[in-house]
Amino acid sequence: MNKKLLFVAMIVAFFATSCSVKYNAPKVDEQDLVRTDVASDSTLKVENITWKDFYKDPYLVKLIDSALVNNADMRTAVFRMEQAGAYFKQSKWNFVPSFDADAAVSYGVSTIGAPQTPYYTLGVSMAWEIDITGKLGQLKKSKLEAFMAQQNTVRQVQTQLIANVAGNYYYLKTLDVQKYLVEQTILNRAQYLATVEAFMASGKANDVAVLQAKAQLISAREYLWQLNETIFQVENGLRIILGQPAGKIERVGVEDIETIINSVSNLGSMFSVIPAEFLSNRPDVAAAEHSVKSALHNFNVAKKSMYPSLNITGNISSDATEFNNWFVSPASWLWGIAGGLVQPILNNRQLRTQKEVAWKDYQIAEQTFKNTVLTAGMEVSNVVYALETNELMIVAEREKVFTLAKAYDSSIELFVNDYASYLDVLTAQTSLFDAQMTFVDEVRQYISNKIELYRALGGGDR
Repeated sequence: MNKKLLFVAMIVAFFATSCSVKYNAPKVDEQDLVRTDVASDSTLKVENITWKDFYKDPYLVKLIDSALVNNADMRTAVFRMEQAGAYFKQSKWNFVPSFDADAAVSYGVSTIGAPQTPYYTLGVSMAWEIDITGKLGQLKKSKLEAFMAQQNTVRQVQTQLIANVAGNYYYLKTLDVQKYLVEQTILNRAQYLATVEAFMASGKANDVAVLQAKAQLISAREYLWQLNETIFQVENGLRIILGQPAGKIERVGVEDIETIINSVSNLGSMFSVIPAEFLSNRPDVAAAEHSVKSALHNFNVAKKSMYPSLNITGNISSDATEFNNWFVSPASWLWGIAGGLVQPILNNRQLRTQKEVAWKDYQIAEQTFKNTVLTAGMEVSNVVYALETNELMIVAEREKVFTLAKAYDSSIELFVNDYASYLDVLTAQTSLFDAQMTFVDEVRQYISNKIELYRALGGGDR
């Protein structure tokens, strides 16, 4: 290479590489990022708790395994990650020359009317951009960061998918409990109706008491129909998440509500104050930061595109006027090589616009990262507080159910012995039923919040 050209290229490389913008992590105020009131177990790391350790129900584990393989969103995220991986692999080949082969036959006519003469050409051409400015290196880094961002997006989809499967599964389990309680309520109300009818036959009750008892029984049956419809719909929805057609969901029979409460790891009580650094395990936070880095590298690419580029070109070909002489050597062989600096001058402002847009893309990515971190802190804060409330509510509702069950039994006894009216029994029936349903609803929300806390802290990616 000409020494002057090499000297100029070195100067260009020095200025171009020194103009790169270095990455600095976006500043986020981590003070009080997670809003809680009491101390935490800072030794516990959610990333050390696999989802199979967190969810111990074998039926649920089987469902999650199926979802991870067949769920449409999961498969789409993996495909996009593979696309990003392909772009990264391609970016590594920007450092090597590109080659093209061509073969052609042409005919030409001279100005004096000579006959057409065939002309055969077979050759290989080469083009090679030497990365003196670091532009290709920045492009490679950008594609790598984009690939890593997509890897974390796959993790994010997985954590959300596992949470959705678990949430719907426990929704079904608590619906099963409510269905069992409603069926028991129907039996009790049917028995009470028979008692009232016997009392009316003996003159101890009137038809109003019978009609009220029938209405209570009908209400319980309607509630059962509604529950069956909800169970049917939730099962079908969960099957869609699994990538399967509508159908039943296999699960164990009706379990005691306390067993269900204890079937999910007690993560909620392990965390009260969540150190901000715990949020770094969240895949959406990691993906957002990789996107910031990718955008910054893209900006550097756009900036370096405004500097001269060093291009080396070459070609070798066999030219002949007769096919038999196409490969005759040495006369038919032509070759050449050239190197030069190319400086963009006027390109309709495309390069400047590209640089300005790339910088705005970086600023947008930075703001997205900051908002992702703030949202993560808010999600964890909300669910930790909700879990504390859930625990208090469960204790209170459990006691309420126990108290109202005793009140209902007493009202029946008093009614039979003429110490209470049918209205006392109806009130006790309704109050007990409402308390039972509320208790199960609160348990369902408690489990849902434990699942959400595990996901919000980045759990479920392995």
